[in-house]
Amino acid sequence: MGLPVLINRYPVYKKDIERLGFMLPAIDDGQFTEAFLQAAEALVIDPQRRAEVVRHNLSVLDKKLNHKVISKKMEKVLQNMFRFL
Repeated sequence: MGLPVLINRYPVYKKDIERLGFMLPAIDDGQFTEAFLQAAEALVIDPQRRAEVVRHNLSVLDKKLNHKVISKKMEKVLQNMFRFL
């Protein structure tokens, strides 16, 4: 939808998603830090920064998590599962 995202760094995010390179202001354990508040404020008040972050995140999403990427990874998983049946 082209909107910026703020995130709580939950365990699955830390393990599997964070390394993909999204630009997401994040909190840990519900703790709002000064850095988080500044990053979130920049997204709200600076349309150019917001657009840059959104474009970057959509690019990461397309390159690393689009349907083609996921289907290729799932194909291997499914082949291994059905190999034993």
